Amino acid sequence: LAAHPNGTRHLPQFLNWTYATGRSGPVISPTYRSQQPTPQAAEDEHWQTVERLLHDESIRVDTRVCGLFVLLYGQRPSHISRMTRDLVALTREHVSIRFAEDPLVLPPGVDTLIRRHLHAVGSDSERAGNPWLFPGRNPARPVDPGGLGMRLKRIGVAAQASRTTAIMQLAAELPAAVLAGFLGVHPQTAVVWNKLAASSWNSYPALRRSQSSPLNN
Repeated sequence: LAAHPNGTRHLPQFLNWTYATGRSGPVISPTYRSQQPTPQAAEDEHWQTVERLLHDESIRVDTRVCGLFVLLYGQRPSHISRMTRDLVALTREHVSIRFAEDPLVLPPGVDTLIRRHLHAVGSDSERAGNPWLFPGRNPARPVDPGGLGMRLKRIGVAAQASRTTAIMQLAAELPAAVLAGFLGVHPQTAVVWNKLAASSWNSYPALRRSQSSPLNN
């Protein structure tokens, strides 16, 4: 495993077979995760989809918000589906959200949509009492990640390619430690993204708020 880490992609299936056939005990192995990103979406199409989700009132607000979380912040539908409302902080001036450890101030347009979504959830007596940011058909449970992925695909958000495009663009602007703190990317993976994006940190202060920010008070 140390010499050939890529070989771990096949090992779990093999160990499942050895256990099922009585050849071994319940042994587990490391999970293979490629550090190479999936292909990116075309940049012009990516930003056209962002604009459409910001303004197209024919699409459900919650679907638009989820799509923007993928397109702008590289979040997986599986992670979005598990988010809770306490990860969102509202003030008169800003809306911030925590995808990972550090809060991130949402830009104009996205903040308006999340306020609308939270108002709709809070006004629904069946959904108001649960903690989920995106409740499912059963309000006591979050939205199904597979179903969410299909909804996003129908509105033109290919989760893998869109996520790659978003993180690559952010990696060109943010140091690895900050990228990890905002998005929940593993620090070592964030370093790889930085290198792939040939990163420039010039825009870093634009996303990181100072200690005097209302978000940190």
